[in-house]
Amino acid sequence: MDTVLLTFVNQPSNPLPTLQEEDDTLARLLSPGAKEQHYLLHRDSIVTLEKLAPYLSLYQDSLTLFLFSGHAGRDRLILADRAASHKGIAQMLGQCPNLKLVFLDGCATQDQVNELLMQGVPMVLASSAPVDNRSAAFFSIRFFEALQLQYNVKEAFEMAKGAVQVAFNGIEMK
Repeated sequence: MDTVLLTFVNQPSNPLPTLQEEDDTLARLLSPGAKEQHYLLHRDSIVTLEKLAPYLSLYQDSLTLFLFSGHAGRDRLILADRAASHKGIAQMLGQCPNLKLVFLDGCATQDQVNELLMQGVPMVLASSAPVDNRSAAFFSIRFFEALQLQYNVKEAFEMAKGAVQVAFNGIEMK
């Protein structure tokens, strides 16, 4: 069965105000499909490196979609217990033969895309610059809503992009 792995981290020292809303909304959106056994939904609201590596091993053969939402940077994802190197994360994700999409919902993660693609991940959503937490969460929710309505990834991206541009006064998204 396909596995969807949603991971979130909200740093107490630098909280993202809408991260919990994104986490809860995505769980609510995706739970009906999991209940109908279209996929296994695994959600971790406070992911650590100590948990992420075992999750990626456990779901290696079934993982089809991986989401990280939280603070990030050019070469790292900020997990609850430490920063994780993008090269290590990319190497682990590259070992998942059925992975179709990695969605890095954090600031300035575009530099991580090439490493993920080199490791064999076929599709990556990332940001090229710092992003406002509200618009990032809004985009993520609209994107997953569109996927649930059976839009493909490109169509879901375009739908979410348009929704963000309407709601946030023309924010440029590529």
